[in-house]
Amino acid sequence: MSTDAFIDQLYNNILAREADAEGKAYWLDVIDSRSLSAAQATQVFLNSGEFATTISPLASLYYTTFNRAPDAPGLAFWASALQAGSTFISISENFMASAEYQALYGGLVDNGDFIDQVYSNSFARAADAAGHAYWLAELDRGLSRAELLGHFARSPELAALRGEELKVIAQYHSVLRADPGPGEFADAAAATSPLQLTEQLYAHGFYFGETVPYFVDTIAPTVSASLPQLFALHDRGVHTSITPLNDGDNYVLSSIEHHFEGGFFKDGRVQQLDTNGEVIAASLLHLDEGSQSGDRTEVAEVTALGGGDYVLTWHRTQYSADEPSYTRTIFIQHVNADGSTDNHPLIQIDGTAEEAISWPLTTALGSNGDYLVAWAGYYVDDADKEPRIFLQHFDPQGNPAGQQPLELALSAYAHGMHLASLDDSGHFVLSWHADTPASENSVFGPIFNADGSSTGKVTEFNEDVRFIWDIATLGNTGTYAVIWSGLSSGKDKGHFVQVFNADGSAATSATEVESSYVQITALGNSGEFVLTWASSFSESWRTMGFAQKYNADGTTSGNALLQLSDITGPFARAGSPDVSALGTDGAYVLTWEGKYATAVQQVGADGKLDGNPVYFQAGRDPDISAVGNKGEYALVWDHDALGSEYSGPLLQTFNADGTRKLDADGIIDTSGFVTAISNEQGQAYLVNREIVVTSVLDITGSADELWNESSIHISSSQIVISATGLVDGDYYVYSVDEAGNLSQPAEQIIIIGQTLDG
Repeated sequence: MSTDAFIDQLYNNILAREADAEGKAYWLDVIDSRSLSAAQATQVFLNSGEFATTISPLASLYYTTFNRAPDAPGLAFWASALQAGSTFISISENFMASAEYQALYGGLVDNGDFIDQVYSNSFARAADAAGHAYWLAELDRGLSRAELLGHFARSPELAALRGEELKVIAQYHSVLRADPGPGEFADAAAATSPLQLTEQLYAHGFYFGETVPYFVDTIAPTVSASLPQLFALHDRGVHTSITPLNDGDNYVLSSIEHHFEGGFFKDGRVQQLDTNGEVIAASLLHLDEGSQSGDRTEVAEVTALGGGDYVLTWHRTQYSADEPSYTRTIFIQHVNADGSTDNHPLIQIDGTAEEAISWPLTTALGSNGDYLVAWAGYYVDDADKEPRIFLQHFDPQGNPAGQQPLELALSAYAHGMHLASLDDSGHFVLSWHADTPASENSVFGPIFNADGSSTGKVTEFNEDVRFIWDIATLGNTGTYAVIWSGLSSGKDKGHFVQVFNADGSAATSATEVESSYVQITALGNSGEFVLTWASSFSESWRTMGFAQKYNADGTTSGNALLQLSDITGPFARAGSPDVSALGTDGAYVLTWEGKYATAVQQVGADGKLDGNPVYFQAGRDPDISAVGNKGEYALVWDHDALGSEYSGPLLQTFNADGTRKLDADGIIDTSGFVTAISNEQGQAYLVNREIVVTSVLDITGSADELWNESSIHISSSQIVISATGLVDGDYYVYSVDEAGNLSQPAEQIIIIGQTLDG
């Protein structure tokens, strides 16, 4: 990069404007004469009065308005607008018109509530009485909300609270045009000065091949290593889910396996594990082993029963090349607590080549081990076919209660079915959507007895309901919460959450939620629940995750909206966070997937974040579940990091305090893993101690069985190095940054295949 281009970058990235002729000439002379280094010149720009009076307050406005740090693309856009003549107030008004603002503030029409929210966003505290009264009087006298946001963004208290954080953000935005994450803030805290951090940023891989004037990266990265209780499940699996069993100790993993021999097809796979993540050998079940090309088996649904038993249900589509046609079949398999299927033959329910049988739904009925399977289909009589919902009740031994399932006659085929058990007596609610004329009700939610007979009660949906997205039983009184979509004032369709009593009557009014992809999870026994969702914001080119805890009465009073740590970056899309309740007091744990990492975050019973998130580089489709009764939990995700020796599902178990469970004896075999964290992007190496390491060439030039590597795409995030193919011995972990600088070995010595006294 020429000095001329570098100076243009300083003006554009830091001050959001083109360089004036006089200023550019001055800085050309300063840098070419080496009076100041590139990093020193950058610090002068960041410490300038122009930056302090324009860009810094704009960055603060993000905290005041959105309760988050500014994103690089958004800040660059609005900074350019500010330098081009837009006013601070007009930018505040644009913020207030954004979808993100509406998601956070919703219908806050009361000025007092608005002030409370701004205090919380800006200062992370409740409004003091005097301050609240002052700003309420100002709003009543005609001060606009946009002007109030501007005052808070420029306040000394916000500068004191967020000042250091804003300086780090400014450095990352100006040098890398990127957003710092938790790892980057940790790196900044470890730097001896802002200048040292800027020098480290210019050594980043972002500039690889694009030399900063008179700058050479000679700074070595740092690396740490640990041996987690991290388990590789199998190398073909995807979409793995966790279901805890009712014996208090074990849990079941269910996933899809991809096969490519003789054509592509999918199988299901189920494994039963204990709280330490160890596989119980007798529980390994291959679903539909020996399937043919074109066959499709989706991931099996696992339903926990009493005493540690569980039932598997899955749906299979079989292809016949002779017809050609597809035949759909439901399978039901009762599994004993020891993982065997003794005395429980596989039950098969065949459909036809038409859309005659849907995906099955299963729920436990009461606490005795009974369960119910429901599916949609048709009653076929010669040329006639009539739409039906079928209900099959099974006793605790897995025997059908009656030779034939109960049938619900319908006027139209059922879509979007949901099933939930309500109480210990076995009552359950079933909902579905039917393609009926517009003049007729199309959403149904009858309540049944355990034997499938009608109670005569129905969920009292109002006339606006058009589709049910989710149902969750709350506590142990039979109440349940429903996510539904339907008509909304001023819009064709909105999404709502509503609580219903055990008799189907409405317990609360419907509350609109600002997303179409909402998950609902019950918390504890009190009737509390949490909603999680992801919302995309075109203004910042990213997707953010949210969590909102609700009280049993359907209100959010006392529970702050949680905006989850952003790990997606610009142009990335993250899925809705997955949730598992922890214990019975209302605490829970979240996991979500981003472009850069998979994150795990605990939330306390008070609805507030409990500690910092834990990050795992790469991965897709994370699922999380409490295991045992001590507050521990397990995470499973599909690991797909480039440069890694392993691709497939990984399982990580956690202690109740949110820390990862580690290998107790410090020894792994060649099926094991090492996790490493480096402060820079590049490569991580697991290296036999017999190799004398002075450069990366000493590693890569050695025999393959003496070292493995894994790419580091995210600094300060955990990456996985496999021990596959390595010989027994002691190993060290190194990292090498993108400029080729080699770290010192991590303190943790890794022992492969031998005992401590060996």
